[in-house]
Amino acid sequence: PELAMALLEPALRHVRNINGWLTLHAEAFWVAADMAGQLQGLDAAEHWIAAGEAYAHERGWPRLLVLMQVARIRQLTAAGQWRQAMALSHNAELAAVLASTDPHPWQQAMQLPALQAMAGLALALGRPRDALDWLQRTDADSAFYASVFAFAGFSHTEVQRIVHVLTLHFSDKQ
Repeated sequence: PELAMALLEPALRHVRNINGWLTLHAEAFWVAADMAGQLQGLDAAEHWIAAGEAYAHERGWPRLLVLMQVARIRQLTAAGQWRQAMALSHNAELAAVLASTDPHPWQQAMQLPALQAMAGLALALGRPRDALDWLQRTDADSAFYASVFAFAGFSHTEVQRIVHVLTLHFSDKQ
């Protein structure tokens, strides 16, 4: 992670000069926050989330603000600060994204990571049924589910077993 962060930081200084898709900008800040969180903890991750929020305000991109809220929930969950993460999920903009049934790609680009973060939080709280409820709101495949369980700290073998069970569960419902 140290080498990756050393390579990413200079690139992120130039993100303001690059015109690109909103999701790519969000992912750049997510990766920086994830790596900083792993290397130096929540405060370091928060630095990159705040930088993403400042960039969103600068560009006038409310969707990026929502995606930065998702990043914050992910980081708080990883740091074991579950109460704060849950409180963030009640933010009006994020709650609207989570509750949306709009199939538009822009909405889905915000909703899928938000649902993933909420499922990860539910798993961290020891509530797998709630995690499954969050995941069932998507049309995602088993790779999406695997990423949620991997984020929550499950081993590769556990993730494979869980995805297998989920696949069987969903195939029985059809």
